Amino acid sequence: MQVGGSMILGESFNHSQGTLKMNGGLLKLSSFLSLGEGLGSTGIVAMTGGDLVVTNSGTNGFVRVGNLGQGQMLVSNATASISSELSIADNSGSGGMVWVTDGGRLTVAPNTTNVTRIGNYGFGQMIVSNATVVLPDVSVGPHPSSIGAFTMQDGAVAVIADDLSIGRFGDPVNSAQGNLLITGGHLVVTNS
Repeated sequence: MQVGGSMILGESFNHSQGTLKMNGGLLKLSSFLSLGEGLGSTGIVAMTGGDLVVTNSGTNGFVRVGNLGQGQMLVSNATASISSELSIADNSGSGGMVWVTDGGRLTVAPNTTNVTRIGNYGFGQMIVSNATVVLPDVSVGPHPSSIGAFTMQDGAVAVIADDLSIGRFGDPVNSAQGNLLITGGHLVVTNS
């Protein structure tokens, strides 16, 4: 088991790249996790086994997959647990993809303030295939000029404990583009 505070992969400046590869074990972070933090940077988490736990204590509790740069997160035959918000493609010009596959499981705690944003202000994607995601309030492409895509494929299970909104806040000039594509699996929205 490895325990740490925060982690930034791809911190700043063009061509900066950080990669975390896990094929077993446990990594526990007590603060934020940011992939592609700076402009022109790339951050990658590639999990093919093991457990990632982000407890997000304090005021900096978040996981960003593509903050100002590009972020990618693969959860395959592994488990990722996040106790605070998850934002994919957080800012304008950013890109982010989360792919949960092959028995993987991604859980974001259903606290009252937690939101999972897919394409918050940038271009974000979440793909679930033969795997499970358990999420709180979910917004896909929620803001003007954002593009979000949530795709469920064969064997996917997505349980959403609150609202699911697609293309929520547009304006007359810049639409919010949200897309939900289900080619297989089960989507359950409990609104609890």
